[in-house]
Amino acid sequence: MLRYKALLLDVDNTLINTDDLYPTALHYVYLEHFKDLTDIVTFDEFKDVYKQVKQRNHSNLKATGASHSRTLYFKYLLQHFGLDYDLDLLLKMQADYWDYVLKHAKIYSGVIDFLSKAKNSFMRVAVVTDNRLEVQLQKIAYFRLDKYIDVVISSEEAGGDKPAQAIFLFALNEIDARRTQSLIVGNNSFSDILGGNITGIDTCQYLPGALPTQYSDKIKSKYTIKNYEQLQEILLIKDREFTKDQAVVFDFVGGLVLPNHPLRDILLKIIKQNYKDSNVSYDKLVHLYFRLIYGEMPEKTFWNLLGVSAPEQVLVKFFGQMSVSLRIVNIMERFKKDQNNDSQLVNTKIVIATNLYSKWWKYAQNVFDFTKYADFVSFPDTVGFKKEDTDYWYQIFYRFPRIPAKNYIFYDSNLTVLKTLKHFWGKKVWIKSEEQKFVFIPDEIVEVG
Repeated sequence: MLRYKALLLDVDNTLINTDDLYPTALHYVYLEHFKDLTDIVTFDEFKDVYKQVKQRNHSNLKATGASHSRTLYFKYLLQHFGLDYDLDLLLKMQADYWDYVLKHAKIYSGVIDFLSKAKNSFMRVAVVTDNRLEVQLQKIAYFRLDKYIDVVISSEEAGGDKPAQAIFLFALNEIDARRTQSLIVGNNSFSDILGGNITGIDTCQYLPGALPTQYSDKIKSKYTIKNYEQLQEILLIKDREFTKDQAVVFDFVGGLVLPNHPLRDILLKIIKQNYKDSNVSYDKLVHLYFRLIYGEMPEKTFWNLLGVSAPEQVLVKFFGQMSVSLRIVNIMERFKKDQNNDSQLVNTKIVIATNLYSKWWKYAQNVFDFTKYADFVSFPDTVGFKKEDTDYWYQIFYRFPRIPAKNYIFYDSNLTVLKTLKHFWGKKVWIKSEEQKFVFIPDEIVEVG
């Protein structure tokens, strides 16, 4: 089991080594685009003006993403030398500056191997950066890190640079993670570590050889590392051999059985037909049901509040009025049949994921014998989360620790549920049995009539 479920990662000098590139990139721009304009201005003078306009930009724009804009720096620099409207020169300077940085930057040893293991262990990964979004996206794309990173959050969109809490909270919201299950990894004491400490998130300082201006022995991180093997150990990511097996996860209600909304379309009607004195509404039924599966009330209290005196009879009728979705059952049977008939194929684990209260499963089995197919059935009350919560899914992932995340296939009738899974590797298939507002674009659609 992982010690943390989410990572917030810095870019410069954490994933990618850019330690001494910015001064040399500035010198390159001077030689390529400015020196030929005049022999009067030396590089030292050019550099001093650049430093002045940079400080002025930071002062004017405070701690925001635009305060890091090299385009603005070069604009003000050219204005200083009377070249206000040489836009062609301005664009070439900023483009070549970042091109130089990209071509000379180096990714730290072990980064890709670590990120691959982290994602195959179902970690959610966000990049949190003060620099301009477009610049950091270029770096991430250049080193092909994009498939390992779920979101990139810059101070442009969060409204403030690190160490302000806003940028870290913004990132947590984007990857649906809580502070207690997250770890910030960065090299800079004054932004990454202080920011994490202020926000209440555990911190890990990466020190492969940090610049003196980026370190303070007065700002303490929970962990300190010099390589990514140490970070893997901290996270409890086991260096295990993954199998070629796959796991196929099927939605129960709305997937294997219909209708999509049995509480509303079946259970509520049964209660109203058999208990005339019951004043239960659909909203009240749903509210009480979620209190039940979250462990906030015993089942007896649940039925009493609904005015039901014979719950077993109600449950027998409830499941008796559901119907099997033959299309989805056939898909499940095919996965099971393929592995039984051909020993050369990968072993497939069949999982049923449901928001059904676990104690009601026996009634479902009296009507639909899915135990002969399923290797595991996950329930909300066993973990305290429903399927629409990201943490629900870890009970499945930890059940099959040798199946990598990329070998999962998720079949679900609810696009909101599939959206919850977007930060995990694996194929997402929408079982379309009713029209829904598109909140997530699946990899595939299976229509059920």
